[in-house]
Parts: sequence; structure tokens; C-alpha cells
Amino acid sequence: MFWHYFLSILPFSLGIYGLYRLFEIRNTENYNGIRTEKEMFISALIWISLAIIVFIIKKRRLNFVRIDISLNELEFKDKMLEIAEKENWRLTNNTKKFAKFSNGSGWTWGLNMTILRFENYLLVNSICDPEMRSCISIFNENERNINRLKRNLKKASG
Repeated sequence: MFWHYFLSILPFSLGIYGLYRLFEIRNTENYNGIRTEKEMFISALIWISLAIIVFIIKKRRLNFVRIDISLNELEFKDKMLEIAEKENWRLTNNTKKFAKFSNGSGWTWGLNMTILRFENYLLVNSICDPEMRSCISIFNENERNINRLKRNLKKASG
């Protein structure tokens, strides 16, 4: 959890530190700094706003996407093997109700895609590997991976 949200913790910490310094300066009578109180407050506000935006992006990444498709247990396992081979993804777990893909990527520092099988649909989540350094998928790699999975499933069923 820490590494997933790390990129939002850093700017938040900088913003809080800026507010602390502003509070400290306001209570010190002999401040002769270059920055005004207004500039310090705006800087802290920008850091905290950036932290909130990054937090929302990271939180959204944890949501599952629903794919309406009906696969029995055997079909599910077979499709996951087929997709792993075609997309060059490493299938680290493949059971009757659950599959997990992973691979290394230069932009996202690793992929972790989780697929949960239900009777008439799949739930899919693609995030950067939480065991690797934190990242924001600048190039929407996670969404692209989910779309690639959808295309492969539609080709297989159609």
C-alpha cells in the first residue's frame, strides 16, 4: 500500500512542510527571507493539490473493470494461457476462478493484471507491480493492457 501511494505521499509531505514553515515564520518576528507569506502559502497549496490529484489517479487504478463474457472453468484457463502466449505476458497464476499476469515494462515498471472469473462476467484490474518502485502510468499502459485483454477475449468468443 505504501509503495502504491508513494507518489502522492511525497508532494503531500512537501506541502505540509511548507505550511509548517509558514506557521513558524509567522510566529517569528525577525524573518528576513526572500519569499513572502503569500508565495509560501501558494507553493504549499500547489504541492498538496498535486498530492490529491496523484492520490485520486492511484486510487482509480485499483478499481476493477467488468467484462461481460461467459466462460466455463476450462475455457477460462485455456483463454488465459492463449492470451499469455500471444501477448508475451507471464501467467503467474491460472486457476478456475482467478488468473494473474505479470511482465516487465520500461514505462510502468512491471505489470500486474488480475482477472476474476464469475458466471457471466470477468473483473479485471491492471496496476504497476507493487513490489517495484512506484509509478504513474503516464502512457495509460494499464488501460491498454485491459483493452488488449478485451480484444483477445472478443476474438476468442466471436
